[in-house]
Amino acid sequence: MTNAHLNIQRYRSRVENRPYTSLLNVSRSNARCTEANACRRAGLGCVIDMKRFCVVLCLVLTTLVPGTLGQSSRRVSRVERVYVGSFGSNPGAAYVRDKLLSKLAKAPAILIVHDSATADAVLKATAAMWLVGYYNSNPRIRYRNSTTVPVYDAKMTAELEDKQGRSLWSGNLKPRLWGSQYVSDNVVNQAARHIIAVLRDRE
Repeated sequence: MTNAHLNIQRYRSRVENRPYTSLLNVSRSNARCTEANACRRAGLGCVIDMKRFCVVLCLVLTTLVPGTLGQSSRRVSRVERVYVGSFGSNPGAAYVRDKLLSKLAKAPAILIVHDSATADAVLKATAAMWLVGYYNSNPRIRYRNSTTVPVYDAKMTAELEDKQGRSLWSGNLKPRLWGSQYVSDNVVNQAARHIIAVLRDRE
């Protein structure tokens, strides 16, 4: 009998004499290895799918983004030059005008110019703000003291014209309620909202 036959007989005898628990452990170990290999294959498949998804997403963005950026750049590059004239001789007119200039200057599509000849649109307006009376939270007090609050009213008549003198927008603006000196903010906000909307929608 050759050495090979002796080795085979010895292996068979060891396997046949091995206890049941050892065989069970071997089978469990083989099962875990099989599951681990399956998980690795599944994970590799997920990685491949994610790579394919990223490639497709990049291709889509490359196709769509240039057009979007082009539209945005065209919108931002279009700036309307606006000239704001005098608001009249009322003591509060200059105050209202300065607040409106500050509001319009913050709009990205508006550039305030100081020469009407270089403007795309001209704002002509008159504004006034005046003292209405005084307010005190205590109705029994009929005189002014440290708790008395002055009450103001304001108004603005405005018209926005293009280079050819055609009216783009006009309005008579008044605050919804009387209030402190900041009541002019209500009038200014109304005017700025209309002006910005009209210039934005121009073709």
